[in-house]
Amino acid sequence: QLHFERLRKAMAEAGLDAVVIYADKEHGDNFYFFTGWEPRFEEAALVVRLAGTSAMVLGNEMYKMHQYSRLAVKPILCPYFSLPNQPMEGERPMSEVWAQSGLLEGDTVGLIGWKMFTSTTADNELLFDMPYFWVQSIQKAIGDEGHLKNAAHLLIDPDHGIRTTLEADEIAYYENNAALASLCIQDLLYDLKPGAN
Repeated sequence: QLHFERLRKAMAEAGLDAVVIYADKEHGDNFYFFTGWEPRFEEAALVVRLAGTSAMVLGNEMYKMHQYSRLAVKPILCPYFSLPNQPMEGERPMSEVWAQSGLLEGDTVGLIGWKMFTSTTADNELLFDMPYFWVQSIQKAIGDEGHLKNAAHLLIDPDHGIRTTLEADEIAYYENNAALASLCIQDLLYDLKPGAN
């Protein structure tokens, strides 16, 4: 909950009405930071408004996982996020999916992929590292008066990013897990013998 409060504070300071956090199997850490799990087979989105209910947009295979989120969310099924050749029941235009998730015409939306750009020749706020059909359909949902910005810095900026600071209980949690993993490796090494399977 503390992470979520910090995100909303950072959103307010950045002038954002909402953020869309991208996730897939290789790029799920930002999503996991708030929800406690990440998609294993497909894409997923966490949509957070400055005020109001958050939404989780999920494909067929991961839809049931919304119930395990440590953040209260409104689940939205989106077959486009599924693996190839999956059933497309409930299909509708992506802009409608984003509108159902809470994005409104005229919103300023921060897109959070997995990379914070630091170009000296391009406008870093206008570089997006998520699928083009996401960017295009989000822009359609918020209309010509709406604006998109890369907002990955809210989470991963080395100086001010929310994910760059851990609370004491988080450090203890990670240390405990590291110790358990080390004990498993130790047991493996003790049991290692020539010819053992």
